[in-house]
Amino acid sequence: MADADASAIATKLIKLVKQKDSAAEAQVVVRLGREQNTRFAAGEITTAGDTDVADVVLTVALGTRHATATTSETNPDRLGPLAERIETVRGMGYRLNPLPSREGS
Repeated sequence: MADADASAIATKLIKLVKQKDSAAEAQVVVRLGREQNTRFAAGEITTAGDTDVADVVLTVALGTRHATATTSETNPDRLGPLAERIETVRGMGYRLNPLPSREGS
């Protein structure tokens, strides 16, 4: 996870989205961290381990429609496919999920 910098990831994805459609709104959620586990059996530790975890979520809104894509890729130079997944959905003519109405609020 050495190349993981939440700010660089978010900046890169927003830049990619705006290059494709300047009217689009983008939200990026980056979760980086570590997980550890310990397994006990018969009152003794049998296994233990830890791992780096990463989750990048990109949501793009165009008018009242939106799409979300996720990846565990954290290298800012390899985030293009995440933004392209959303573009592919639009290009295939699939209707994106409408955002909830804000009427009456």
